[in-house]
Amino acid sequence: MLTTPELKIVITDHKVIPVGEEGNEYGDKPVIAFWYETTNLTDEDVSPMDFIFYFEAYQDNNPNAENTLEVASLPDDRFLDTQMEKIKNGGTVENAMAYELDDETTPVDLVASDFMTEFGTTTYNLDGSVSNTVASDESAGSSTANEGSTGSDTSGEGEASEDAGGDSTFEDGVLTTPELKIVITDHKVIPVGEEGNEYGDKPVIAFWYETTNLTDEDVSPMDFIFYFEAYQDNNPNAENTLEVASLPDDRFLDTQMEKIKNGGTVENAMAYELDDETTPVDLVASDFMTEFGTTTYNLE
Repeated sequence: MLTTPELKIVITDHKVIPVGEEGNEYGDKPVIAFWYETTNLTDEDVSPMDFIFYFEAYQDNNPNAENTLEVASLPDDRFLDTQMEKIKNGGTVENAMAYELDDETTPVDLVASDFMTEFGTTTYNLDGSVSNTVASDESAGSSTANEGSTGSDTSGEGEASEDAGGDSTFEDGVLTTPELKIVITDHKVIPVGEEGNEYGDKPVIAFWYETTNLTDEDVSPMDFIFYFEAYQDNNPNAENTLEVASLPDDRFLDTQMEKIKNGGTVENAMAYELDDETTPVDLVASDFMTEFGTTTYNLE
């Protein structure tokens, strides 16, 4: 059961629906479906679809990254005309929500939050049972969720800059901060039209790297762009910052935004458009205030 100052959501039932069965006729994965009741506790707008703003579903079957499940189609046609209803103050409306399963054995963790504060987690086994409910310590008390239902290869030198705290560095293609570590494992130039740069109009330099989360904070492979800028020193008067290009490796289309677990490591790639094919690229790491270091990559 989720209780906030605005609403109450009570999950009344859940079950796994295989592909092709009623409630999952058109999907290509089995789903876990939840039936629930939403009660409006105020005069504000509340609808049964507010469920998706408060809940995310996970299967813990990846040792390195959080595995967020995709929302599936409505699993119960009874609610086709009522799922968007505005619920009156004190009114209660039933609805259902489903998530695509990645496997049919790993339990599903349903996590309630308001994007800033986590209220709690309930774990649903795929045999129909509920194994445990954990209320988060982060909750301020006004909202709760609890059980109430059933090494890089560089061709140049890496220079470390002085860091104000002395705890963040970038040397020889390895960025280390208190929050994460990024290791650039490979790089190459990809001409226009070749695999990894099929649709660009400039050659690109692509970097492959591994990101490791060193804390319990949110870290993803895309944090690369918050720490790095690429330059070609081919303008005597101004700095020449290179533009980020399209993803150069399709293997990472579905994983580049993953939330990495504490201690987990996820691979990804990033590319930058080159202004010429001879000037080396300086990859500069910083946190926008303090520069941590520079590694220079030749284009040979």
